Amino acid sequence: MRTQLKGLLLAAAVVAMPMAAQAGDREDVLRTTNELFAALKTGDQAALERMVPKEGFTEFPGRGKGRLLIHFTTAKVMAAIKGGLHSNVEFLHPDVVMTGPDSAFVTGYRYGQVYQGDTPTPAFTTRGTIIFQKVSGQWKVVHLHFSPLVPES
Repeated sequence: MRTQLKGLLLAAAVVAMPMAAQAGDREDVLRTTNELFAALKTGDQAALERMVPKEGFTEFPGRGKGRLLIHFTTAKVMAAIKGGLHSNVEFLHPDVVMTGPDSAFVTGYRYGQVYQGDTPTPAFTTRGTIIFQKVSGQWKVVHLHFSPLVPES
């Protein structure tokens, strides 16, 4: 009886455990992170459409931006790029954390400048977190958060 009970408890624990990420998922998330910043630099609409769900993604832009949550779609991003917005922003020292078979986040540092036409913003370095969800076998960006690396004075 005890052996059967132990077997049942073990089976219940295995069934209740969240499924682990598959081999290669961590590398796929890292690759998608790098491709996201490359697509934003070059204005590659097809790449953005592969990485962004149709419903778009959200961003907490950090302090002092006037809004707590911004909703983006690929169309909004492309309109800004076609309107002259461009950047040399990179995401440095990414660290991927798999939170399940279809969810992950990446932390790191965003560094660079954003330009409107030929006018640059001051160079910046921020901490960042990017949340990914696996949809139909592809990793999609569902949320971004960036905050100043050092407190604003």
